[in-house]
This record gives sequence, C-alpha cells and structure tokens, in this order.
Amino acid sequence: MTRLATGLLAATVALGVILGILYLGRVRKPLLIILHLLLGAAGIESLFVLLHWTPAGLVLPAGAAGPWAGGLLAAAMFLGLVARLWGRRAPAKAELLLATHAVAGVAGLLVFLSWAARL
Repeated sequence: MTRLATGLLAATVALGVILGILYLGRVRKPLLIILHLLLGAAGIESLFVLLHWTPAGLVLPAGAAGPWAGGLLAAAMFLGLVARLWGRRAPAKAELLLATHAVAGVAGLLVFLSWAARL
C-alpha cells in the first residue's frame, strides 16, 4: 500500500508540474486537469488508508508526520479547487491560490515520503 500511495502522489505532482508549465504557456488541457484531480484524490485516499492501517499492523507513533502530510495534501486539493472556481472572477487571487496549491502539494509529498520511509 505504501508503494501505491507513493506512486499515486508522485504521479500527481509530476502531472501538476506538466500542467504548471502548460499554464505558463497559456495552454489549457481539461482532461489532464481532471486526471490530476483524480490521481490526487486517489493518492490522498491511499494515504488515509495507510494512516489507519499501517503495514504489519504497526501502531503509529505519537507525533508522526503522516497526519501532517494528509493535511497538506488535503489543503492542496482544496486550494486547487478554489483556484479553479475563482479563475475567471478574480484572476490575481486565483494565481496566488494556484501557487499556494503547488507549494502545499510538493510539501505534502515530501512530508509523506519522509513519513513513509519509516513504515
């Protein structure tokens, strides 16, 4: 399950980087955006499964970074959705939200990788 979560989250961030490059070139690919959303949701779901069912039935140590990774990734998903909704009404705010979305997503992946390496 750890490999599945790692693969899904890494693919989500990689696709996000590609979408970011396309966004800077003013190219929109709605199907890739939907795939990015679905991969992110599946990755977050697999992280939450890991939080409740760790390999070999291990109990999470107090203060583990897993919940922090989940929070960052959930915040990234929320910010991405809000940026999409505000895109036409307030482009400057949407771009700030999109940048925050990217930072939260990459930070969430890095915290997850740090936590998953200790499972």
